[in-house]
Amino acid sequence: MLETNYLEQMILDGAAEVAGIDPETGEFLYSFTPKIAELYPEYYAGMLEYYHSGVINLWSKGFLDIDMDSSDPIVLINDKAFDEKELEKLSSQEKRMLDSVIAQFKDAQK
Repeated sequence: MLETNYLEQMILDGAAEVAGIDPETGEFLYSFTPKIAELYPEYYAGMLEYYHSGVINLWSKGFLDIDMDSSDPIVLINDKAFDEKELEKLSSQEKRMLDSVIAQFKDAQK
């Protein structure tokens, strides 16, 4: 978790923004803008590592398909990612990660 002052500075710098409210905890959720890579490269690298490990975790649990043989692996969302009974088996953190992956696909289609 980021320190409040650090996150506030990221927001002021245009590297982060409020994305919504967590329905379970009532806490603010944040998203990062492309400026994060330029202004906070160490944080960006850690964020990418976290995201990649989350994607691999969802793949290992069967919610995503990844073409691991490709030099540029393609990630696909499969039917299990929309199966309510299967989604109940995920932790809240895993659900947020899956929601993030799905949102990335929706944004890419715009």
